[in-house]
Amino acid sequence: MNNSYSDERFLFLMQKFYTHKLTEEQSCELNNYIESDVSYKKQFEAYAMLQKSIAKMQMKRHFSEEDVENAFSKIKTEIKQPTKIIKWSPILIKYAAALIILIGIGAFWYSKINKEAVTLEFSKTQIEEIQHNSATQVYHQAKAIVNVDGDTITYKAVSKHTNTDNNLLNTLYVPKGRTTILKLSDGTKIHVNADTKIVFPQIFKGKQTREVTLVGEAYFEVAKDSSHPFIIHVNEENIRVLGTHFNVNAYADNSTANTVLVEGRVAVYHGKYQEENAAILTPGMMATYDNNTNKISTKTVNITPYVAWVNGKLYFNKQSFKDIIHILERHFNAEIICSNSTLLQQTFTAKFTTETLPEILDSFTKSYPFQYKTEDNKISIN
Repeated sequence: MNNSYSDERFLFLMQKFYTHKLTEEQSCELNNYIESDVSYKKQFEAYAMLQKSIAKMQMKRHFSEEDVENAFSKIKTEIKQPTKIIKWSPILIKYAAALIILIGIGAFWYSKINKEAVTLEFSKTQIEEIQHNSATQVYHQAKAIVNVDGDTITYKAVSKHTNTDNNLLNTLYVPKGRTTILKLSDGTKIHVNADTKIVFPQIFKGKQTREVTLVGEAYFEVAKDSSHPFIIHVNEENIRVLGTHFNVNAYADNSTANTVLVEGRVAVYHGKYQEENAAILTPGMMATYDNNTNKISTKTVNITPYVAWVNGKLYFNKQSFKDIIHILERHFNAEIICSNSTLLQQTFTAKFTTETLPEILDSFTKSYPFQYKTEDNKISIN
């Protein structure tokens, strides 16, 4: 067989594999390449490392050239290990170049986004800004009609006979100071909190499971469908439900992710789902997933403080001022710098509804005196 043809064919099969479009026959063909030639096997392993690094970058809303360089430096370090010597053949270089081009396109389009606006990414070349309380907008996509009415985004499948290829993923990003309601094509309703990103398919047709990826915080009202479990991917954690109401707090800068169940039943687990190894929650319980140890702990909680934000309220229950600052920054789209280390460790219990940020800070000074000054959108606390 012509080597050039073999290389091109191998590249084609890898593309199919990593976009989940490989047929059973093509899967066997790819296996033959990998098992019969060690160079193809090593190229496949190297590309897997590329995919993993790029997937981590894509979970960020923004990534820089430095992110890209760091990713490749890490891969090169791995490759230089004596047991992992890989020849960077033209085919692998071509693949890496293609990925860098895709990253470049993504970075270019992200740089054009108004960081203050809710954005809906249909593709790398179509990113729409959703203005607050704007007139109704309708977007006709390949598999769904998307209706935007104020702060509510609704997906409806084009028809029940839509092609079952389910790889058309959309991305919703909600900036600091905003919240949005997302209604998926299956009827699931998601309240998306500030500074949150959620990745989801336009439709769920033809899949055994309904799956989305979350970075940030959201309250889910999952449409019941016992034949198609709903799965939320949060870093290395997974949450599996059939139909229920619950809140997930999993911001990228947190060391833990919390799932609080309001109604129904959910399973929180790491890796592949096995009910005997999952933490099963009943209403009023919270599961805390440790991102460093991959361990899950559970306890009974008062759910009110965890879901108050859905109704535009802030409820702090014995929370440290350090944690409160992060919540206020997201809620009001402000930068808060506190140089008082003792204050940061103080805990507060309080409820707020329509108060402004200065009014909230003033209320805290009554419990623990401190001074602050405001300049533009930045608050400095002494």
